[in-house]
Amino acid sequence: MVRAKNRYLVCIVDHQKSDRLEGKVSSNDVFQMLRRGLEAYFGVVGLGQTQWALALKYFDPGTRLALIRCARDEAARVRAALTLTSKISSANGGSVRVRMRVVLSSGTLKAPKQELYKRTKAYYSSRMGSSPRITNALTKTSLGGTAGACLKAVAAIEP
Repeated sequence: MVRAKNRYLVCIVDHQKSDRLEGKVSSNDVFQMLRRGLEAYFGVVGLGQTQWALALKYFDPGTRLALIRCARDEAARVRAALTLTSKISSANGGSVRVRMRVVLSSGTLKAPKQELYKRTKAYYSSRMGSSPRITNALTKTSLGGTAGACLKAVAAIEP
């Protein structure tokens, strides 16, 4: 039996601030948007072919980074659905315009974890100050509790 081969896609979710969603987009909203996009552009058959390996492994609303796992053979279809989708609907009925950009595609988790770690650290260091000393202290202090939690979540991603 051949083992299932996956692709991991690191995406940036750019969305507009909205009064109805208060600028918040949850991981469930992103995953449902992806499923609806696959169904809209590729039909029920396309959704069924991609669904067995499709998973949102990580999403951080602060940095707007997402890690999506999909089957290797269906990666092009998932990328197309991400690119073509322009609106996220939330559970409370509101919607916000969105643009998904795939930054990295990899067959293992090593490179996506490094990319997520690098971008998360850069995001929080630019918000708190750009010196390396502040950046390193950021994960150890209560001031950077959010940054530390994000970096720990990135390190804990499992296949």
